[in-house]
Amino acid sequence: MAGNIHKAAQIAIVGASQSVIEHLVALDQRLTLGSFVPDLRAGQDGIDQCAGFLLAGGRYDAASYRAACSLTRDFLRLERPVLACGTGAHVLNEALGGLRYESRGDAHGPDGASDQTQSRHIVFLTVGSKTAMTIGGSGWVTIRDVALNPLPLSHLSDKLMPAAITESSDVIAFEVPGHSWTIGITWDLTQVDRLPSGFGNIYEGFVDRTVG
Repeated sequence: MAGNIHKAAQIAIVGASQSVIEHLVALDQRLTLGSFVPDLRAGQDGIDQCAGFLLAGGRYDAASYRAACSLTRDFLRLERPVLACGTGAHVLNEALGGLRYESRGDAHGPDGASDQTQSRHIVFLTVGSKTAMTIGGSGWVTIRDVALNPLPLSHLSDKLMPAAITESSDVIAFEVPGHSWTIGITWDLTQVDRLPSGFGNIYEGFVDRTVG
């Protein structure tokens, strides 16, 4: 039954190496390695035991990309929280009917965000979005020394709303409108120490809604 989550529930995760999972655990003292269920497949009974889904930013080949899209749809149907980061945000967008952005095959960092981006980005956090409210601010903000993997606005699913855009109107964060908690961010989640104040609240908010 949607929303029937137990405190001991786990988080399904795809696209993350063991070292990335260890880093994610270190970011929140409520988590252990056992909090994550890696590489769960769509349709498995274990989905019911997972309170949420994290699409990490690893490299996805054609088969893993299709599998991740299918699993994403399973969690969305169950109305469980979904957080996608780096290239995982592109998976989330396509799972909801958006267009694939082929240029994400450039060089990637440990969590799949492109390393071939400028070191300074001026972005606009959409007023009233869940993303901005979670971060604790809206309007223009500068991001430095964090690789982004932006998505052209024209490729964004019509089921999603942009929550953060660059000066050139590329989308770096988006969300499902309404009461559901489904957010995609195109930067490396593990680089929170390089991000502006409040950006780490997105991961904290996801953990709040999953393992509690």
